[in-house]
Amino acid sequence: MKINYILKLVLVLLISANINAQNWYLNQVLVGSGGNFSDPDNHVTISSYNTINQITSDFGSILTQSIQDIIIVDNYAYIAAQDSIAKYDIDSYEKLAITSAIGVNKLHMANNKLVASFQYPEIDNFIKIYEIHNLDLISSISEVSGEAAGLTSIDNFIYAAVNGGWAGTVGKIAIIDIHDLSFIQEVNLDSLGKGIKDLFVHENQVLSVNVTPWGGTTGHISVIDQYGSISNSYMIPATIGSLVGVKNNMIYTVMNNGVGSIDMETMTIVDESVIDQPPLTISCAKLDTLNNEFYVSTTNYSSMGEGTIFDLNGFQIGSYTAEISPDAMAFDYRDNSNINEAELYLTNIYPNPASSKINVQTQIDDVKSVIVVDNLGRIIYENSGSNFKNLISIDISSFNSGIYTLRLTNNVGVSSSKFIKQ
Repeated sequence: MKINYILKLVLVLLISANINAQNWYLNQVLVGSGGNFSDPDNHVTISSYNTINQITSDFGSILTQSIQDIIIVDNYAYIAAQDSIAKYDIDSYEKLAITSAIGVNKLHMANNKLVASFQYPEIDNFIKIYEIHNLDLISSISEVSGEAAGLTSIDNFIYAAVNGGWAGTVGKIAIIDIHDLSFIQEVNLDSLGKGIKDLFVHENQVLSVNVTPWGGTTGHISVIDQYGSISNSYMIPATIGSLVGVKNNMIYTVMNNGVGSIDMETMTIVDESVIDQPPLTISCAKLDTLNNEFYVSTTNYSSMGEGTIFDLNGFQIGSYTAEISPDAMAFDYRDNSNINEAELYLTNIYPNPASSKINVQTQIDDVKSVIVVDNLGRIIYENSGSNFKNLISIDISSFNSGIYTLRLTNNVGVSSSKFIKQ
C-alpha cells in the first residue's frame, strides 16, 4: 500500500515550518538504469522519484550501456557509467560536466575531491582522483594492485576494496593518504576477503562486505582498524551480495537473493529474509536510514524493471518506476535549516503534474520575478513586469514533457520548487 499523498505533503509542510531546527528530509530518490545491454541504442537513463507525488521522471541520459554508481554531495549528483563520469545539478537537472573514465566502478567524495575506483578494461591505475567542479583528472594511484570496488574514508585516509576482478582469489583494502594522495599500503585479507565489494565505516573501523563467489554458499564480513594494523574476517553462512545499508548496529545485505540482516556486534545472521526473494533479480537495493525504508530495484535485464518500497519489517509499502537494469540508486537528503527564508513563501504548485497550466500559490504579494528553467538549465519562461498577487498562473501547454524548476524572486531572496509537465 502506498504512503498516503496528503499525509506526506502535511509532513513536508510541518518540516518547512520548523525552520530554526535541523530537520532532514528525503527530497528525491535518483535511480540509474543501464537498459537492455544487447540493444546498442538502449542507453543509461537517470530518473528522479518524487517522494511526495510518487512520480518518477527521467531527467538525464549518458550514451553508454551500463551504470555502476551514483553519489550525491550537496545538490549535485556524480554518476559512474561504464566509460564516463558525469555531474548533474539535481535542482535544475542540468548536466554540468562529463569526462571519459573507461572501466569506472564506484565513487566517493573525500577532502573535496572525487575518488573513483576502476575495473576491467582498465589494466592499471585502479584508483583515480578528480576535481569536483569540472571532473578534471588530478591523480592516478598506480600502486593499487588490482581491480577495485567500494570506497570510503576516515579522517586522513581513503580506503578502497581491491578484489582483483572476477578471477581474483584474495581481497585487499588499499589505504591512501587523503591530503597528498599518496599510496600507503594494502591490507591483505587473503582468501577470506575474496569477492570484497562494499566498504563502510563504523566506530573508526572499516568494514567490508565480501560477496559469495560463484557457486559458493557463504560470504564474509572483514574488519580492519583505521590504520590497517588489525584485521579480522567473519564467515556468514548464506549467499551474500551487495551492501544495502547499516542501521542500529545492523548490517543489511542482499542475502539468498532477497535482503537479510547481520548483527554487527556478533557477526551473526539475525534474519535471512527480511525481504523475501522477489520474482525478478535484485539489481540494486538501498536503505533509506532517515525513514527506515528499503528501496529495492529488480529486473530481468532484458525487458522490464520494477521498484518496490518496504519497511524495516519487510512489508511492502509503496513502489516507484524502475527501468531495465536499474543498477544504481542514491538518496537526496536535505537539511531545511539551511533553506533561505524565501523558501517559506513558495507554498504550493498545482496541479502537479500538469499538462496545460500551473498555479503557484504564495504567502506574499511582493514577488518581483517568475522564472521557469528546464532540465538543461535554460530559461524558457520569464516574467518580471507583472503585478504579482498571491496566486500566479503560468501557461505551460507549449513546454515539452519533463521536470522544470520554478524560481520566484522577492525582497528576501530567491526560492525554487519543481514541477512536472506531462
